Amino acid sequence: MKYSKKALKKVVQGLKNIFDATAEEVAKAMREAEYTAEEVAHGIKEVYNAPDGDIFDALDYAGYSTNEIDDAIMSMI
Repeated sequence: MKYSKKALKKVVQGLKNIFDATAEEVAKAMREAEYTAEEVAHGIKEVYNAPDGDIFDALDYAGYSTNEIDDAIMSMI
């Protein structure tokens, strides 16, 4: 991960608060900004307190590959 968990939380929190973004919308925006699936997953977990299934769905919606999503979910265990 190239960004700290604190920085990722700020990005996700900003998108959520300013744009009233869902976890899926946050994941899509962050993917377009070239964040990794792992970075996005950690941010969504922290801000939305989302279960793994919801994180999987958000990353899938954003267009991450199944391998990227699986690795991201495993990194949070």
